[in-house]
Formats: sequence, structure tokens, C-alpha cells
Amino acid sequence: MHNGSVAFGVILLLLSAGALFGFYVAFDKIGTLDTRLDTLEFSPLASSAAETTTPETSSTEPFSIADSSGSVSIPSAILFETQSSPQLKPQSMLVVTVETVQKKSDGTIAIGLKVFTNEAASYTAFDPRSFFEIIDLEGRTNRVVDVVGQFSSMPPKSAVSGVVLFQESPERQTVILQITAGDTLKHYEFDFSQRTYKEIVLG
Repeated sequence: MHNGSVAFGVILLLLSAGALFGFYVAFDKIGTLDTRLDTLEFSPLASSAAETTTPETSSTEPFSIADSSGSVSIPSAILFETQSSPQLKPQSMLVVTVETVQKKSDGTIAIGLKVFTNEAASYTAFDPRSFFEIIDLEGRTNRVVDVVGQFSSMPPKSAVSGVVLFQESPERQTVILQITAGDTLKHYEFDFSQRTYKEIVLG
């Protein structure tokens, strides 16, 4: 009778150990499955977050006007709308901003531009040489000597920056920038000694 009780106890102990081991294995598998499910659930969320943080419009700004010794920069808020160049079709409306006008010590006038192509459905072009001149009250006209920037091929729904360059006398402290947009002429006087600018009307 005593031996039977011992045998029964041993069997019960073995069964309990087996059950505990089975539970351990089962819980381990469930934990692994939960981890996999968490990973699967996280991946779409991460992908969705990446999609929502990606801007719809691109902006290319490789060019800026850096201040150098003897240069004077005047920030501006000049803005106008115009049709894109017929160089690339279809044409679309562009928004052009003059952000900065700088005079360097050698007389170079650097005009910082940014062109927005929000309404464009495909690549467009903009020719700054057709829009900007520096004039004086004596009727002298100074044309663009160089353009820095990818204005000849601008992606849609983007903002493209660049610089338009003129050459003036280093002693000249006031220039009049003429902007031609369609049938409209606008004139802005930049005073580098006072670091100011204003729109003026020429008769």
C-alpha cells in the first residue's frame, strides 16, 4: 500500500511537471506571436507616418546670396505673378518673389529670387532676363549679365531659388530696379547707404 502511494505520487509529480512545461511552451509561443503581430502592426503605421510627413511640394534652394566684406544686403518683399516661358509647354502661372538685393564692393548687384510653380502640371521655365533691368533717371538701361539657378527647367509644385546679377559702378549707392510683368512696369528704388527700398512711380 505504501509502495502504491509512492508510485501514485511520482506519477502525479511527473504529470504536474509535464503540465507546467506544456504551459511554459504554450506561453512562449504566444509571446512570440504577439511580438510578430506588434511588428506587423507597427510597419503600416510607420509607413503611414512616413507618407504623411513627406511634403507634397519640393523645394530646391541651392543658391543664396552670401554676405561678404563690403557688401550691403537689403531684404525685400516684392512679389508678382507671370506666365511661364513658352520654352516649355503647357504654360502656367508662376509666382516670383524678390527676396534680397545686394550690392557688393566691386559694384555687382545680386538679386535673390524664388519662383513658385504651384499651378504647374509639368516642368516649366522662367527667363529672368526678360523681367529685370536696372535703369536710371537719365534713361540709361543696365541689363542682366548673368543668371545663377535652374530656371530653365523647374519641376511642378516646387520653389526654385536663384540669383540675377548686374554690374554697376562701385561708387553708386542707389539703383532703380525695373520689373516688367506682362503690360505692367514696376519700379523700386534701392538705397544701399540707408539700407532701404521703396516703390516709386516714374512719369
